[in-house]
Amino acid sequence: MDSPTQRDSRTSWQASKLAFASRILLGLTLISGGINNFLVRNPVSNPTPEADRFLTFLNETGYMLQAVAITEITVGILLLSGRFIPLALALFAPILVNILLFHVFIQFAGVEAALLATALYAYLVYLHRDRFSDILSP
Repeated sequence: MDSPTQRDSRTSWQASKLAFASRILLGLTLISGGINNFLVRNPVSNPTPEADRFLTFLNETGYMLQAVAITEITVGILLLSGRFIPLALALFAPILVNILLFHVFIQFAGVEAALLATALYAYLVYLHRDRFSDILSP
């Protein structure tokens, strides 16, 4: 029979593997998405007319898609490096909200990826919740 210490160490080892996998998967996704924003005019394949208008408008600002791309790549690098993870999560929050809302309200195709990114993000925020306690307290 396992002692409580053995069970705790095995559980923390599995949790650390899941945290590592979540961080790497989200980081790689953000880097590839950020690079994609630089390479193509419209980062969504087969956009609806509403999505095409929205993305065209963002592109015509001359900076918005590029700023999002740079932020995504930066956050992805921070997540892959394992350094400044709370900062990376805070930087990515507004982008993730917009990605999720875009796929829910404008271009439903791709909502699965947005939901997966949201789940990975929520898990990482949960793991680092102690770092966010000060900004979430009244």
